[in-house]
Amino acid sequence: MPRKRKSRRSRTSFHHGDTEARRIPLFVRMGLIPSLAVLLTGVSFGQATSPKVQTRATATPTTLLMDWTRGDEHYGPDFISLTAPCSGRESSDCTCFADFKSIQSKFADYITSFPHGRVPVVYEVWRDSRGRHSSAQLERVGDWTSDRFRHGDGLLGVRHTFHLKDGGKTATAKINSPGDCFASPKP
Repeated sequence: MPRKRKSRRSRTSFHHGDTEARRIPLFVRMGLIPSLAVLLTGVSFGQATSPKVQTRATATPTTLLMDWTRGDEHYGPDFISLTAPCSGRESSDCTCFADFKSIQSKFADYITSFPHGRVPVVYEVWRDSRGRHSSAQLERVGDWTSDRFRHGDGLLGVRHTFHLKDGGKTATAKINSPGDCFASPKP
């Protein structure tokens, strides 16, 4: 038995009256796009002008004296890792670190000329309106300015070490990166 072919005629919608109107998506025809745009604009404007939200931030150059380690199996003999204990925490299990993976031997030699724990690393530290640390951007390591490094080298991170105690009970810690690397603001 031959199969019936579907008709290619346009169908007219009962609610819209013609076929051209049916090709426009319903949410456009109903005016939802302009309404959504007005709604989103109102939300953004409301957040920006709300007295609860203050976007003012201040930046201060801050020096960390860091220890150095040279060499890595993966990155080679000129890899430099700088570390310092977290000053924003009392725990010795918290360490601030900055790695330099894409560097020259000239930089590695320069860093190893410093005594351990005495490499001056300057970060531009941003604080929010409440004085909490929100970000840190590398300015320089000793005399080497940040423009001499590749993107990603010298990013400041926080490392926490957890030790199993009492049969492996769960340990928790609140991590504030990069705030744990800097002294807490005075209330």
